Amino acid sequence: MIIAAYLFSFLIGFAAVNLTVRGFKSLSLPLHILLSLGLGIGICSLLTFFSFFIFGQYQRFVIIGLSTAALVLLVILNFRQSRKNQTAFLAASFSIKDITVWKIIGCGVWGVLFFGIHFLATQNPYGLWDAWALWNMKTKFLIFGGQHWTDVCQKLHWHTHPDYPLLMPFFHTWVYAIIEKQLTFIPFVFAVLLAMACGLLLYAGLSPFIHKAPAYFASLLLLGNPFYAFMSTAQYADILLAYYLLSGIITIVYFVREKNNHMGLLAGIFLGLMSFTKNEGIVMALLLFILTSIYLFIKNRTNAKKPVLFFTIGLLLTMSATILFKIFIAPANTDILPNLTAQNAHLINIDRFMIIKNGILQELFNRKWCFIWPFIFILIVLRLPKFFSKESAIFTFFFLGFIGILTIIYITTTTFDLVWWLKTSLARIYLYLLPSILFLCFYVHFKKETNS
Repeated sequence: MIIAAYLFSFLIGFAAVNLTVRGFKSLSLPLHILLSLGLGIGICSLLTFFSFFIFGQYQRFVIIGLSTAALVLLVILNFRQSRKNQTAFLAASFSIKDITVWKIIGCGVWGVLFFGIHFLATQNPYGLWDAWALWNMKTKFLIFGGQHWTDVCQKLHWHTHPDYPLLMPFFHTWVYAIIEKQLTFIPFVFAVLLAMACGLLLYAGLSPFIHKAPAYFASLLLLGNPFYAFMSTAQYADILLAYYLLSGIITIVYFVREKNNHMGLLAGIFLGLMSFTKNEGIVMALLLFILTSIYLFIKNRTNAKKPVLFFTIGLLLTMSATILFKIFIAPANTDILPNLTAQNAHLINIDRFMIIKNGILQELFNRKWCFIWPFIFILIVLRLPKFFSKESAIFTFFFLGFIGILTIIYITTTTFDLVWWLKTSLARIYLYLLPSILFLCFYVHFKKETNS
């Protein structure tokens, strides 16, 4: 039954991607499939959120009805497009001649890595602390809380982060509405699926722009990292944030390089979904949107209005849920805000900056990551100027800007013990940044040059 639920979600996502890109020929079938997985999850989650927002509580048949109506509508709209667009993409994307011995071996290695990830996940079948004390607990509130489901944002302890967006719990609620059983198994499957999908998406996103061998190696670096497998299956929302960040970056690359407005629409949609995963996702989405828009205006000031309009429409379509949630449901964040009262101002000093620097370096060189971060550092140093050229500059400034924002938050927030906060949060930050930083490094080193 859980397979049927994911197939239902995937079909919604596949139809939505196909409708959005409208037969965009440069989009490969593997990438189309992996983007469809994420978009399907996002659409089903948003539909569930809107059902709660309108009807005030969990309504199984409303959720199923909205999802069914969405799928039917998307199928009808797809059929209204020309038949040529509907069939040319699939015909061009797959051929029996494409199957080689090396591809079979490669898929076999992915299969072995999948079983390794699954095995690690079974060692913590209920996830780690934030899974059962935060994310999965909120899912239970959504399903069984009736009209009091908003208590997850209003009456729970501060450690549950009542202001966090709820895309992942709403998707778990959607799956439960479809199968109405196996509640504890739902987040387990989700974590394993997303952990594997991130690695496959990294390959599918890189392979159109670089040679297949380094793209495959990048995928193996990610999926073969034991700590990545451990953290990504902890049933935290960080793996979902990692997935949407990588999806957003890949679609932005297509948007900028191919000058295709429909890919800009899809990129905006993924950024909007990212904003509903965690508070960091909001910052990331806005930062990527601003930097990409600036880049488009710098590159072609006279013709940038239409692409940016498509990009903006995509962002607002899915970010609408985040806006409604933050305005009408979520409380203000009283923890992660600068506290510059006279009593605490003396705590903001060079010592705090040094603690942050030391914490970042310790995590970078921690052996639990199997030295993947020093390897990334070497890649960056070897081609440093290239990271600031063409579309790569968007993502370089994005990572620098986001790290700068995080540093400011760490320095100015005095609610927590800084050493404890770094110890408990840095690994998660590294987790959701890792797939996208790997993408950027391999893209810069091995991309096929164009005139864009």
